Amino acid sequence: IFPDCFFALKVWNVRQANASAVLVADDIEEALITMDNPEEDSSSAKYIENITFPSSLIEKTFGETLTLMIDFKGAAQILEKGGYTQFTPHYITWYCPQAFTLSRQCKSQCINRGRYCAPDPEQGFSSGYEGKDVVIETLRQLCVFKVANETNRPWVWWDYVADFQIRRPMKEKKYNKECAD
Repeated sequence: IFPDCFFALKVWNVRQANASAVLVADDIEEALITMDNPEEDSSSAKYIENITFPSSLIEKTFGETLTLMIDFKGAAQILEKGGYTQFTPHYITWYCPQAFTLSRQCKSQCINRGRYCAPDPEQGFSSGYEGKDVVIETLRQLCVFKVANETNRPWVWWDYVADFQIRRPMKEKKYNKECAD
């Protein structure tokens, strides 16, 4: 909304429009070191000391993901609740050829003896999550979808996948069953 001003002034301006909380997404990819003008600027002091409501600066990529998920999720839920559409998720998996089912790569990327596989999400076999973790979360999402449809509340699936995407990122080591539960 206000591309040429710093965080404190953006928050102040939004507050003047009666917002009760503010998330400001950075407009460039950078480390979030400061949320205000890095130089000494006495004019920003009046804004900073008068910001007394929830406000936060978030990374550009996270802001884009959040915006896309909220916009798409909201539209999809409205259409499903109104009976205008019936959404069915589709996930891409592949199988590991029989000759490779005992290989380290197949074991780390697949479940069910190589029948369902996904690529290593971090593109490195040495640490972090593996493709089989992605397959297991995919199965969880399909289960939520099935139960949501059976209970005539298909829009609940959107809540689950949007929440999981936003609150359970891999880089924070929260992409697991405990968080899904």
